[in-house]
Amino acid sequence: MSCHVLVVEDEPSILRGYMRAINRDPGLRATGCAMVEEAVGVLLQDPPDILVTDLNLPGRHGLEMINELEAAGLRIPIIVVTAFKAHYEHSFPERADLLVLEKPISVNHLLSVIHARLGAAPSQGARAGFQVADYLQLAGMSRASVVLRASLEQGDEGWLEIVEGDVWNAYFGSLVGEEAVAALMHLPAAAVATQVLAEPPGARQITRGLEGLLLELARQKDESRRNAPEPAPPATAERVAYAERAGYAERMEAGMAAVRNERWAEAVVAFEAALAARPEDSRARHNLERSRRLLGEAGQGGRG
Repeated sequence: MSCHVLVVEDEPSILRGYMRAINRDPGLRATGCAMVEEAVGVLLQDPPDILVTDLNLPGRHGLEMINELEAAGLRIPIIVVTAFKAHYEHSFPERADLLVLEKPISVNHLLSVIHARLGAAPSQGARAGFQVADYLQLAGMSRASVVLRASLEQGDEGWLEIVEGDVWNAYFGSLVGEEAVAALMHLPAAAVATQVLAEPPGARQITRGLEGLLLELARQKDESRRNAPEPAPPATAERVAYAERAGYAERMEAGMAAVRNERWAEAVVAFEAALAARPEDSRARHNLERSRRLLGEAGQGGRG
């Protein structure tokens, strides 16, 4: 049975080239649309197995396809093809369900990517909803002028006005500007709606470009994490339970992740569990001793 590829691209020659190549592949079949509204009808009538979409489209912006997929209950791979990937690539998040390619792209390369995405086993994070940060970076890459509206379950609503890829204004409850953006960054996509910015917004609150804004918010988050108090190591019974449910590799991975984030108490717990599984393992012993020493130097006490 062939896999259905939905292609949303408003440039006729590009769309024809994609369609011709995909439909020649015996394992694929393609439906082509030039606008988001057309694509929405396809989602409902003939749900695709994978989406290939441009961002700058007439009428509704291409990133609105994310909302439509969520509304249709589809968790499928998404391939964004844009002319602006290189400019924003360093700030774009890695997601299991999203791949961004830069125009121009050969049809052979696109076909190989489609097969790779369809054949990849889903990862743990593949079904996670898109967040406001993902929408921001997609809008930034395509230099879109849109409004993002986000809602929380308790009824609070926030919105961001984006002009040519940069956030101009943001509102969330009593927060405005960069504080509002920071509060909205991690809302799931089910709570986000997008629309084209119909008219120029009011006086600009946020003067940083998108890249500078995201870097500053990341810096603030890292600083907050570093200043957070180190949790005390779990009690002995909890350590035993941890050792029983995790394998050696998982324990070592958890320990190294804790070391990278300077969370020494968590590192001690993880490496103790790893050493309990493999008492002869010199790597686990070395990392445990180092983590204990750094935990003590941090003023958090000994093993607890």
